[in-house]
Amino acid sequence: MISVTDKDPFIAVSVDMLDTGIDVPEVVNLVFFKRVRSKTKFWQMIGRGTRLYPDLFGPGMDKEFFYVFDYCENLEFFNANPQGLPDAPLQGSIKQKIFKRRLQLVTSLQNEEEIEEPQEQLINDILDRMHEAVQCMNPDNFLVRPHRRYVETFKDRERWKNISQSDHLDIAEHLSGLPYPDDDEEFARRFDLLILNLQLALLEKSPSLVRYQEQVRDLAAGLEEKRAIPSVNEQMALILELQSDEYWECITLPMLEQVRRKLRQLIKFIDKEGPREKVYTDFTDELGEATEIIGLIQSDPNLKNYRLKVEKFIREHKDHVTIRRLKNNEPISVRDLIGLEAILFSEDGPGSKEDFNKTYGDQPLGELVRRIVGRSRYRGGKNL
Repeated sequence: MISVTDKDPFIAVSVDMLDTGIDVPEVVNLVFFKRVRSKTKFWQMIGRGTRLYPDLFGPGMDKEFFYVFDYCENLEFFNANPQGLPDAPLQGSIKQKIFKRRLQLVTSLQNEEEIEEPQEQLINDILDRMHEAVQCMNPDNFLVRPHRRYVETFKDRERWKNISQSDHLDIAEHLSGLPYPDDDEEFARRFDLLILNLQLALLEKSPSLVRYQEQVRDLAAGLEEKRAIPSVNEQMALILELQSDEYWECITLPMLEQVRRKLRQLIKFIDKEGPREKVYTDFTDELGEATEIIGLIQSDPNLKNYRLKVEKFIREHKDHVTIRRLKNNEPISVRDLIGLEAILFSEDGPGSKEDFNKTYGDQPLGELVRRIVGRSRYRGGKNL
């Protein structure tokens, strides 16, 4: 940022801006209205006042001094602690973290020796989203303006093909933190970040995979409780699958991308005190010695697999005559229930009648079916 001497304003108020990337030599008064403990940042801010400027106060009256108004005892602190405190690592915004994770994921995939068609499609989708974000950046924004050269370069979609190591560094340093408009909700963004972390952990065979997997399972369990919401109920088959061990045994990056697309707008419905809080969790992994891990996906002994299998089975057989009648509140006979039990407790079904009784107790099968598939607006005969 540079000054325009013939225009207002003559007073600039900012937060964390008067340290780097600004050169206004006319500054004669610096006001510290926040606590600064970083030696580097403190002297960078002081340095904004040390710029010389000729004829500032009139012909032959050059700038020879400036004043510092310190309301937070920063001068006293650095008199007693000349080295200040260690600079804390800057925490990027959620959008910046998402941008960097996408960059990391796509460059890792591009370096794979063999890329199958689903992965190729995933790469293109990620690149399209990153390219679209850059296209939406306003070059006149004061945060974007210092990086305008990189914005203009990567507005060309062709530049995103086969990202080099140099491109990766430029994008991460100069583009990832720049603002761009979008309509995403906070919970949707954080779910995007969770899935990206999970995809990277899967690709890199990281031990953190199990932790991210459990977070997604917990969120799916929270969504299952909101089945009364139509948009949630539409994705109930996927929500139930996410809680089963079988789904995670053959998980792929494109499968996780579908999970992200289908559930990101639903996370907001989960109770705040429940598993949704885990969407806010963000870990920084510490790398140790590399070790080979066998069986990275672990079974969850507490997961109610049988219950999930039953619900999935009933949904997949929703066109069965008895299930259809129950959904429509039409009368059914004992023979209808016997026929339904025959397929539910068969060898191809989710389990035995003993498993059913242990899980559901004395709950009637007809009542369970109605709870799972819901009831249509049509009201036929007598409820059974």
